[in-house]
Amino acid sequence: MVCAILDAMGTISLKDLTLAAIDLVYPATCQICHVKLKFSNKDFLCQECLSQIIYAQPLPFMSYGQKFHFNKVWSACIYEGVIKECIHLLKYKKKLCLSKFLSNLLCDFTSKYVGIKRFDLIAAVPLNRATLQERGFNQSYILAKALSDKFNMPVCNALKKIKPTLSQSTLTKQQRQLNIKDGFCLNKCNIKDKSLLLVDDVFTTGSTVNECSKALIEAGAKKIEVLTLARGRKL
Repeated sequence: MVCAILDAMGTISLKDLTLAAIDLVYPATCQICHVKLKFSNKDFLCQECLSQIIYAQPLPFMSYGQKFHFNKVWSACIYEGVIKECIHLLKYKKKLCLSKFLSNLLCDFTSKYVGIKRFDLIAAVPLNRATLQERGFNQSYILAKALSDKFNMPVCNALKKIKPTLSQSTLTKQQRQLNIKDGFCLNKCNIKDKSLLLVDDVFTTGSTVNECSKALIEAGAKKIEVLTLARGRKL
């Protein structure tokens, strides 16, 4: 009987059988809407939720009328809906299963639009020690490391956060600037005359990446551009 069933299946592989069996016992679900997914779905998002992602215009935002220490900022998506929920689930619910999808999304955007070979180094916006210990990971470093692996470019821990701060998400633009002011310094990394791509998860007012860029420029960096997974609709 078993042989007959296997014969009827034809060329189906042992791997396919194993995945099917796991799917029956431990069905994967979409992290947003919780619909059942095939076990082979490595994004942990269903097609309906994927279709709702709002992509940003693939053009760098220039800092007209504001004094920024970086030259440009690139963002892959708009910080709303599915992407906002994914970022929150990763950061605050420790849903690391979403990190590969988010990293791949940023890598694809970078490959198409950014021209990463213009840079010497990749750097990530750091967390303070207490937040890093509590969360267990730095989401910005996860994104930066994925870019490093994809494009064979060094990622350096160029910065450290030296000032405890409130969550930026709860503050006004002016409060954010004061909250994060002088919050970063160089972390024993040679960046003199280097062009850096500074990576963060979200760009809203630019206060955090601006303070990071300030520390990098003061340490001798030649040029800073910012790359984020998402940004606010209005800048």
